[in-house]
Amino acid sequence: MNDEEIVRLLFARDEAALGAVQKKYGKLCLSVAMNILGDRQDAEECLNDTLLALWRLVPPEKPPRLAPYLVGITRIRALKRLEYKTAECRNGIPTPLEELSELLPDSSFTEESDGALLEAIESFLRAERASARRIFIKRYFAFMSYSQIAAAEGCGEAKVKSQLHRTRERLREYLRKEGFVI
Repeated sequence: MNDEEIVRLLFARDEAALGAVQKKYGKLCLSVAMNILGDRQDAEECLNDTLLALWRLVPPEKPPRLAPYLVGITRIRALKRLEYKTAECRNGIPTPLEELSELLPDSSFTEESDGALLEAIESFLRAERASARRIFIKRYFAFMSYSQIAAAEGCGEAKVKSQLHRTRERLREYLRKEGFVI
């Protein structure tokens, strides 16, 4: 079943759409959630939350492309679950976001300042070498572990760690030059 048919079923409130979404994109969404959460049961719950969110959001929204739309929902749900699991009152584990938190501005954000920060990071990444950019995105967007990145890039974990460290330092300096207070 193609995406247009699935969206049409969602607009018709036909529950078969959810089965089609799970069959076509379930593994992708589960993989995204697993990379963030690292726990199969939590990832499966996240997938269920994603399907429920899709049911609630479509209609009225009509996603132009279903796969990125679902990945976005899954990421948000998984990050919220990770935030809940790693709250101070629980025994959380360090996350890739904690690695980045040291170099991100410490102020309260508005949509405008968030947009400016996002643009600055995108601009920085476009200027980076392709390998550094891929490793950075795999760690901080896809939440892959060092060993997963090393396997995907065909290098050792030490290289991945040092590459990420150097990229974070360059990003910190770039953000300072762009006027962000760190």
